[in-house]
Amino acid sequence: MRRVPLWLTGVIPVLAAAAGAGALRAGAADHAGGGDRAVEAVTRYNVAMIHRAQGELDRSVAELEQVVELDRQVGHPDLQSDTEMLHRVRQELASSDPGRGSR
Repeated sequence: MRRVPLWLTGVIPVLAAAAGAGALRAGAADHAGGGDRAVEAVTRYNVAMIHRAQGELDRSVAELEQVVELDRQVGHPDLQSDTEMLHRVRQELASSDPGRGSR
């Protein structure tokens, strides 16, 4: 399971409440521009979990797809757990909207 730095445990809910996932998404874009793919993966994972908590499962899946791809690119140790989370959220999405099916 992805470990979030302790200082972020209080920051993420505040950011989510204040600006939704937009603030974190902007941070992910900053890391992408700087070439730090591992940090971008962690940031995008956090964005995905905010979307999931808000019931925006399609947006969560989109972020997690990017997380898994970034994990593959950098050989991130969370690749397996992130892939499992992607499958779990895809199942939640399919269950909440049966017409979508699974990918």
